[in-house]
Amino acid sequence: MKKTAERIAGVPSNGNAGTNDVDVALRADAFLAGADSEIQEQFHQLLKLAAEIHFAAGAKRVMTLHSQKTEFISPGEIDNALASAEWGTNEIALYSAHPLGTCRMAEHPLRSVVNSHCETHDVKGLFVIDGSETPTSLGVNPQMTILAIAEKNAEWIAENRLKKL
Repeated sequence: MKKTAERIAGVPSNGNAGTNDVDVALRADAFLAGADSEIQEQFHQLLKLAAEIHFAAGAKRVMTLHSQKTEFISPGEIDNALASAEWGTNEIALYSAHPLGTCRMAEHPLRSVVNSHCETHDVKGLFVIDGSETPTSLGVNPQMTILAIAEKNAEWIAENRLKKL
């Protein structure tokens, strides 16, 4: 499965060094422990790039998810810290949280993208009904919350918008 640079953690594709494509691995730590040095180096470069992006965005410190604390307080520390980090099985955790909360919901257009029915303030009749209306990532699988938002708003659309057509 190909992913683009919007993903921070992944295993760089063979033959695509220098591109933004990555193949996501479910057990990246186990994969890295048995991977050849080229793959490991590509993964180090991916984490370095992610840390540099965080610093460029204003982060004061960046930490990886290594089991032993691996932290940088400046971009100049990244290479040395990654070189001394442990990379074996169970030494680094990688996961993908459910990205939520990117489309604020509120009644005032200056404070949000959609109203309480998930209809955009700028384009009437355009509804954004997914997990982006939640205030932030929930820490649990958001499936039931997303289904509830969808059901509530589908009923509202059927009762209030479709009868106008």
